[in-house]
Amino acid sequence: MKAVRRIRAGERDAVTGITRRRFLATSGAASLGPFLAGNSRARGRRQEKPNLIVIMADDLSAREFGCYGHPEFDTPQIDRMAREGVMFETCWCTPICSPTRAQMMTGKYGFRTRWFHNDLKDGATPLNRDHTIFSQMLKAQGYATAICGKWQLPGTYAEHGFDEFCMWEANGRTPMPGFDGPVETWDQSKGRPPPGFLENRAARYWHPQISINGQLRRTTADDYGPNIFVDFLLDFATRKRDQPFFIYYPMVLTHKSWDFDRGVTGWLPTPKLDAKGNRVEGQSEPGLRSNVEYMDYLMGRIVRGLTDLGLMDNTILFITGDNGTSGYGKGHVDVEKGPRVPLVVYGPDHVKPTGVSKALTNHCDIFATLRDLAGAELPADYTIDGHSFEPLLTGRQFTEREWIFSYYKFNRMLRDKRWLLDGDGRFYDCGDRRSETGYKDVTRSDDPEVKAARERFEAILRDLPGPDPNDSIVEAYEAKKGKGKSGVEHVVPENTTLRLGADPVSLECRTFGTLAPVATASWRKDGNGIEATIDVRVDGVMKPSTDKPVWSRADGIEISLYAPGIGSLITYIYPDGTTVFSSNVQGTQTPKTLKPGQVIAESAQRADGWTATVRFDASLFGGALPKSLKFNIGGFRTGKQPGWFAWINQGRENFRPKNQGVLTIE
Repeated sequence: MKAVRRIRAGERDAVTGITRRRFLATSGAASLGPFLAGNSRARGRRQEKPNLIVIMADDLSAREFGCYGHPEFDTPQIDRMAREGVMFETCWCTPICSPTRAQMMTGKYGFRTRWFHNDLKDGATPLNRDHTIFSQMLKAQGYATAICGKWQLPGTYAEHGFDEFCMWEANGRTPMPGFDGPVETWDQSKGRPPPGFLENRAARYWHPQISINGQLRRTTADDYGPNIFVDFLLDFATRKRDQPFFIYYPMVLTHKSWDFDRGVTGWLPTPKLDAKGNRVEGQSEPGLRSNVEYMDYLMGRIVRGLTDLGLMDNTILFITGDNGTSGYGKGHVDVEKGPRVPLVVYGPDHVKPTGVSKALTNHCDIFATLRDLAGAELPADYTIDGHSFEPLLTGRQFTEREWIFSYYKFNRMLRDKRWLLDGDGRFYDCGDRRSETGYKDVTRSDDPEVKAARERFEAILRDLPGPDPNDSIVEAYEAKKGKGKSGVEHVVPENTTLRLGADPVSLECRTFGTLAPVATASWRKDGNGIEATIDVRVDGVMKPSTDKPVWSRADGIEISLYAPGIGSLITYIYPDGTTVFSSNVQGTQTPKTLKPGQVIAESAQRADGWTATVRFDASLFGGALPKSLKFNIGGFRTGKQPGWFAWINQGRENFRPKNQGVLTIE
């Protein structure tokens, strides 16, 4: 197909014929000379190679920056860079972090790397074993290389081509010897830990656990992790100012974190900024806004630091995100909320001030663009999916992509400038809109123009496959979820819509693996509210150990819902009648808090099981029931993750809260 051919034609104007084996062999410092001599290339501008810095925020949608239209968040530093550089209106990654990192670092889509989701990937094999990493490519061009921030990949930094590192070292591993800061722990007698908790994970923000080149960096309660990363970035630039350098900064901002003071997951306070964006004493209020605005402050600090060093004119900054914002886009495949992230490129002496660009971009394009900016050549046998936008940055003739692609588990998404196919299979006519809103759903349209567009998309997708059902990563994914191979087709998340009118609606809950019926869940209207009842049958549940009671304090039911105005709300109900509320109820996403009577939950034990009921009053939604809400129902046993049953309807299972069903209230 023409569209597929175009993207591959953009991989490189010419290749050297060097093999990947020789390329990797020459990427060490001792062997750089001959390789560099054969790969220099004039570009009609200064011969000096530009310094390159790629900054990727964690969990950040495009809509959170002022330049992308946020009505309240103040991001003057990034807004200025967008005006004086290039701001891509539509940049796609994947809706989840690890596959995005793999795509950008290798220039390849998931069907080449086998990275489709955090839980559906070749997570045991370092990416550099089978792929060239952008840092290796640039190191071979004489660049000093460094990484700071957050990793989330197998393998060492050195084997991926980084000379130095300053990293948060804490993703559920035993704390480093000598670290005296906060570490996540949970008293199991209190029941199931709240969402977002991870045993043994050390702090990333205040009093963080950070290592610099393998040595623990001593911190105190007044030290803020993102400040330390920027300190390292500027120090590395200072020390390497006499040679080109590449710095990859995958940020910890703006990801939520365990709040050690409140015992919940949420957006933590940042160092305080005044109304003009200057640092002042104290801490901000916790929330997404303060995290986004402090990220902007750090971007300004980087630019000022490089300017003071006399390096900014020969440096190019890429500022992007790894997936949509938590609670809005992360893990979502509807419309383009999950994959659409910001991409701002700024470089005073290299990037032509263009402002807003409507050119479509994928994260794999960043790899291809770095290649061209550095004058690198890839091995002849190395295929990438990236399409370089270096000509656009430098003001030369540029052939745009015809489409962009994303994926999430078994879902695939495709977009061109007008049409959008989302991961739920909905097809949209976007017109000239790029804001994730106002798109026309034409899924059921018989219009010839719509049908032709769909046929073209189907043809493109034939060359962009999802996971192979026979791949070992799929088998491992199913095993982790407690499913057999026969359940592959059910993994594809599809929203199931239940219509709640005068009569109750019911659905079955089944165990993982065998999918045996274990509970019945029903929704009904109850005066000025809605009520969910889950009836659990003990004979369908996996047998507990003989030395514990049939039902314990750590067993329970989880009911989660999402509706406009309250965000997500999770209710845990235990057999002894205890109820625990999480998410927005404790202020992690919105300032709303529960008032008496807004949510009432109870449980009752029986010889053959137990029943949990939760009622949501209309006052929770501002006085009137919403027209629709998303929901999920599940149960869990002590030590069983992610649980032992989930709702099922019309043959489609839902095992994760992000793949919620839809309850339409009539």
